[in-house]
Amino acid sequence: MAKRPNILKLATKISLESMTYMGITYDDPEYKILEPIIDDDMCAIMMHVRLETNRTVEEVAKRARKSVEFTQEQLDKLCKTGAVRYRYVDGKRCYFYPIWVPGIMEGILANREQCDKYPVLGESFEAYTRRRPEMLAPMLDSGKTGMFFMRVMPLIENATAISVGPCSCRRARRLMGEGCGHLEEDMCMYLNDNARCFSEQGYHRLVSKEEAYEILKRAEDNGLVHEINQTPGFEDTNAICNCCGCCCEALGAVKRFQMTQTIHSNFIMQRNESACVNCGRCVQLCPVKALTMERDAEGHRHIEFNAELCLGCGVCTRGCNHGAITLVPRPERTITPLNTTHRAVVMATERGNLQDLIFDNRMLFSHRLLAGVLGAILKMPAVKRSLAQKQLKSRFIEKICERI
Repeated sequence: MAKRPNILKLATKISLESMTYMGITYDDPEYKILEPIIDDDMCAIMMHVRLETNRTVEEVAKRARKSVEFTQEQLDKLCKTGAVRYRYVDGKRCYFYPIWVPGIMEGILANREQCDKYPVLGESFEAYTRRRPEMLAPMLDSGKTGMFFMRVMPLIENATAISVGPCSCRRARRLMGEGCGHLEEDMCMYLNDNARCFSEQGYHRLVSKEEAYEILKRAEDNGLVHEINQTPGFEDTNAICNCCGCCCEALGAVKRFQMTQTIHSNFIMQRNESACVNCGRCVQLCPVKALTMERDAEGHRHIEFNAELCLGCGVCTRGCNHGAITLVPRPERTITPLNTTHRAVVMATERGNLQDLIFDNRMLFSHRLLAGVLGAILKMPAVKRSLAQKQLKSRFIEKICERI
């Protein structure tokens, strides 16, 4: 198959804007997921769409130096692939694209016909989460939160539109011949403009609030975890995923890379040992294996708990038949990032490699991007600002932080 430099350039553009660029080749999933579904005309127009930036068809056409009619035709096709989305601002349809994950790749997998035609789409989604853990982690860290039913109710009540469609993760695994058997259809729930966009494309169906509650309850009954995106100013809360530990790429990352402080609610599991009978049901239900069954020197069974992996999702609580498990508030609450730059900086600071994020990324040589990173540092709590200052060893940043 011939290599397409224009698609490579588009994949690079998306990654640079998402702050996930690590160098992209023709063998990488970002290229492979776009190549079979985006033709040259579509690519030429998408180059003038921007990450989370509202642009009308007229604005895109002007930037691309194409007619409005031609631009609209290509944008319609791009939306059909799931790579581009739209929302309504003051009654006008505005086009944009989100980050890779969660975002573009899930949108592409919502299109059943193109997924069946091109199995590489599912493979690319899976490959991205395995080959890009360092880039996926900042998108997950405090950006997705494990929830339980009562906590997602306000999202449903405040939604202006709700749609449901297939779970992207379970679809991808099924297409690879690695399905897990958990519910696939109607398990991905979109809210507001996302719901309108995907229902108009025919990949989701609009549902009432009453049916949305029924679907969420069915997900809980099947041992699935509610996850929401929680990044105000970047994507806002526009989706509720119902995830399993078998296929969900976010939960899989927690297990594979033992990532702490990633996806969790502001609650944590607490077990009453006097009420626990060590039946092991909670061990089987936990989606990230935070609970394990062990045996002591005398061969007696007991349950071990890894608090760092606990999502606080409540799956074990609901599944315990003896009332031995409850959820209690975490000692430290999750800090919700203000935008994608803030999110990446917080994650890099916690991992002790903020200096690498800044000085090893040529994309940050732009004064605007450096200003964004500096702004993100100054918005962090005092303790994390101190960590950032030590890692960068910068007198300039030290003086600025002293003035906060």
